[in-house]
Amino acid sequence: MEKIKEDSEFKLKFGYSATRFVAATCLQNIMNLPKLAIPGSRDWLAEPWNFVNHSGNAAVSAYIGIASGRWGGIAYERFRKNNNEASARKRARVAMAAAGLAVGFVANAAIETKLGLKITHYPDTPDPLDLVYGVTSATYAAAVGPTIQVDKFTGPETTSEPVACPIADPDSNS
Repeated sequence: MEKIKEDSEFKLKFGYSATRFVAATCLQNIMNLPKLAIPGSRDWLAEPWNFVNHSGNAAVSAYIGIASGRWGGIAYERFRKNNNEASARKRARVAMAAAGLAVGFVANAAIETKLGLKITHYPDTPDPLDLVYGVTSATYAAAVGPTIQVDKFTGPETTSEPVACPIADPDSNS
């Protein structure tokens, strides 16, 4: 009488980490420190590399990325078909990054392009580098920000013996 176990299955769960939110907030403050403490620091570096000038947009986009990454992972889990845990984790991170890219692009395009400014009436000047910094930040934060936990569960154990069904004896008077 050998017991046969069904293949183990798992479910990916996505969540937020307080530590990662605190780290994003600290990074935002560190990136804004030169801008606040040292006058003229916004123009230290050449324009494509001037992170001090674009740090506020990148920090806000990171928060957007973490939230959209979690929802991208949840959407991936709903339609996941493979049972390989390592592969599922990698593909979940890719789906999370794609969600961050999409949501980050829409959010940043709304305030960093001429069309977006016409639609939203946000008082700003279009800046394509802010768009690039923001979308990159949202994509990265979406891919690495949310946590992934694996809940493993196994199917019921079965035996090769037939199970007797307790049926009342029709001849008994009880």
